[in-house]
Amino acid sequence: TSHRLGADLVFIYCTPDAAVPIKSYSPDLIVEPLIPQPSTAFSNVDSAADRLAERIPRLTALSIGSGLGRAQLGLEFASRALSMAYKSQKPVVLDADSLWLLSQTPSAWPRPSSDTTPWPVILTPNAMEFHRLWKSWLPDSPVPPLTDPDAANPKEPLDTPFLCTNDSS
Repeated sequence: TSHRLGADLVFIYCTPDAAVPIKSYSPDLIVEPLIPQPSTAFSNVDSAADRLAERIPRLTALSIGSGLGRAQLGLEFASRALSMAYKSQKPVVLDADSLWLLSQTPSAWPRPSSDTTPWPVILTPNAMEFHRLWKSWLPDSPVPPLTDPDAANPKEPLDTPFLCTNDSS
């Protein structure tokens, strides 16, 4: 999507199995099989995270989740990428399986201190992802109906990302 909307350079970090199909989508995409995958030469999360850390300063923003999958190595890598994005204050869009990661492992979300500059993050949950995230992060609060306008205006500050959804179901 970034490429179609006019981004000059789009780097896609993916698993080795996904690199060729993604590259065939457009020759303008810079595709690098960086996400670890079991039973391949690319199965070391530390090595992959180190390679991403070298690239983070050159990136303007990150999108984490689409096409990630739920394999443990990929989720560990996504957690590390999220932490690096936070430390470098890079804007992030979290979608799909990165939202699943956060609902299953809330500790993967970096906890900013009160004096930290707000971190630009956009979460894009569908109705089910919204429900999972809400129950994981606010277990004592009932999940508001997605049509409730007060759902978008929490009464107390949260130390978690702000959730909103465009799914009316």
